[in-house]
Amino acid sequence: MITGLIALALVAGGVSFLALRDSGEEPTGSTGSEPVTTLPGDSLPGTTLLASTVPATVPALDPAAQLALRRDTDRPTVEALVGQWVPQLSAKRVGVVADGITYTLADIVALHATLQAQFGALLVWSGEYEFDNGDLWVSIAPKGFATAQQALDWCVAAARDRHNCLARLVTHDPSVSPTQQLQP
Repeated sequence: MITGLIALALVAGGVSFLALRDSGEEPTGSTGSEPVTTLPGDSLPGTTLLASTVPATVPALDPAAQLALRRDTDRPTVEALVGQWVPQLSAKRVGVVADGITYTLADIVALHATLQAQFGALLVWSGEYEFDNGDLWVSIAPKGFATAQQALDWCVAAARDRHNCLARLVTHDPSVSPTQQLQP
């Protein structure tokens, strides 16, 4: 598979070079013969990709796409938590004012990234589960508990106050209630 990817990259680089040459334009940036640093697993050991085989820039995803990608990536792990209580670390939507911030999608991305780094947080779109509000980006700790109290005990042990941690039941069943419990 890796060999196929390398071959595909080389073909794409060659096509790009020929297209630029035929158009009369000079390629910008690299001359095509400079080695490029690759990530582990990008090439076979002992091989080096040439600059012409990789894009000069990788477009950054907009915040909405970043959130959707993270949610989709985390979904299988969240689904494994269905029926369990988890610590909910954050629930935000655009326009929510908290901690002196009027949240934008970019702010929600940044907050979740911080919570992911600190606690391994998973991202949930509340509309896919039973929440009182179906339009929130929710960060949860990846810890499932049998009871709400156990999830709340986790919040206390993690030094998260009642405004930044509550117990949330992960469920798709609308007949289950309550699905959240606050710290005292």
